Amino acid sequence: MNMAFFNRRSFLALASAALLAACEEHTALVDPTVSSNINVVDVQINPGSLPLKEDGTVRTGREYTLSETQFIQQLDAALTRQIQARGMNGGTKAVLSVTPTKLALVSPGQSFVVGGRSQIEGIVTLKTTQGETLVAPVTVKGFTDELRAGGLIGAMTTPSASEDYRRTLDGFANNVSRKLFENLTVGIGGTVIN
Repeated sequence: MNMAFFNRRSFLALASAALLAACEEHTALVDPTVSSNINVVDVQINPGSLPLKEDGTVRTGREYTLSETQFIQQLDAALTRQIQARGMNGGTKAVLSVTPTKLALVSPGQSFVVGGRSQIEGIVTLKTTQGETLVAPVTVKGFTDELRAGGLIGAMTTPSASEDYRRTLDGFANNVSRKLFENLTVGIGGTVIN
């Protein structure tokens, strides 16, 4: 038997087992009996965790000029729209706090080589307006609405940077709302796995 094949197979089996052991099925981050009575009255975006270029603009992964202030305002607007669309009008008033830590837009060149999806990652917390923690800090990733294939087709179908950014904002906002109030899987270190 080829020893290299056996070692690779053993490694993959162990890695898969470790990943499955690390992931634990959960229902929503907020208990459904509680979430039905929550009214998110404010969204707060905490600055200072995004990687910035020397000129102060956000590192986006592709050519797209964006200040931290613009990103914070646009992320706040996307999250607020998503929360309002869910129509949460219960009696427990809550504040959604998000600290964005990553914005990675997949460029046409990256699409050509490996494909993938643009993403935003952030640390999410939900507290009542009195300060009671409903959701302890958890890392949530949100992606653009399409998985781009690698190769020429991936490069040719890559949307403009502004459109890719808009879709990624919407994807993150949707995923934050969904992970807070719907079913999810939580893995190592409190990271929400899509």
